[in-house]
Amino acid sequence: MGRKEKGMKSTMRKLLVSGAVLVLLFGGVQQAKADFVFVDQVQLFPYTWGIAFDGSTWHIGQFISTGWVNLDTNFVIQGSVGVSGTGAKRGLAYDSLTDTMFAVRRDTGTIYEIGLDGTVIQQFNTGFPFSLNGVATDPTDGTLWLAYFSGLIEHRARTGSLISSFSGGGSWTGIAFDHATDTLLALDTTDRLFEFRKDGTLLGQQDLAVAGNNGLGLEYLADSGKLYVTSQDGVLSIFEDSSLASFKVDIDIKPGSYPNSINPNAGGVISVAILTTADFDASTVDPETVQLEGAGARGKGKSGRYGSMEDVDGDGDLDLVVQIENVIEWDPDATEATLTGETNDGIAIQGTDSVNIVPPE
Repeated sequence: MGRKEKGMKSTMRKLLVSGAVLVLLFGGVQQAKADFVFVDQVQLFPYTWGIAFDGSTWHIGQFISTGWVNLDTNFVIQGSVGVSGTGAKRGLAYDSLTDTMFAVRRDTGTIYEIGLDGTVIQQFNTGFPFSLNGVATDPTDGTLWLAYFSGLIEHRARTGSLISSFSGGGSWTGIAFDHATDTLLALDTTDRLFEFRKDGTLLGQQDLAVAGNNGLGLEYLADSGKLYVTSQDGVLSIFEDSSLASFKVDIDIKPGSYPNSINPNAGGVISVAILTTADFDASTVDPETVQLEGAGARGKGKSGRYGSMEDVDGDGDLDLVVQIENVIEWDPDATEATLTGETNDGIAIQGTDSVNIVPPE
């Protein structure tokens, strides 16, 4: 999920990423399967159901409430919103296009669009009471994806008109949309997560180690690759897509220098080497993608090349050297700096080295 594909060839390429083998199929199917690993859990409150994030606030539905509870990014309760006459919120989804919420009332099979202040804007009935469990929004066009305990997944306009549907084979308790890959994630009653294309093609499935009893609500944040699952006994499980992990590379800031002193007011460039090792060939890096603390590389001379291959560590292998624009807003107490970039095949890389920030005179 969130994969970037570049310079694809009709071959199978294996890369060692954080100790796991990630297989990317180039040519044919261009979509790889996500691989979620458990990273944390948070004890919330009993009977947590739907969950949604609006960019700054979490909204979590509760079986005994007709509205939802608001929490900050540390999952500390900030208050609640009541929504009269709409029943308990089995599923929740935030729509970034309109700054509103969509909520599922399971016993009637009704979808409500609700303002963040609790005002009901519109509603429609799906005709499937006691089966509708999950809702997700597609931020590209404002449409909805609905998941039913019967195994049905529907694509509907925000006003309720049916666009398409397919049967995914699970007894769905939650659904989420990954805008980075234009795919769906659906959770079934056995805590198994399925990944689908929008036409219903199954891309993969995996068992989730959900903390607590019976995973229910589902939210996926594509920018971070994190998946959030609520449970009936109030435990929130947090997972991370390990297939998005950056490949860790060795770097040398200001090769041949120590302690890598940097004057924030000096301007110019900072030389950084990405080292070739037994596990990584630095020549595979696209130098135009390399950044140090967010600052990009500068092209060299008339050639405009963004990097050169040199053996900076004397081990007989050629390393990639780039010149980074010294336009970084350095923290005077910084002791390290992080480089990011991509290989020519679009695989993210990351490396860190020490720095010594020289106080301005």
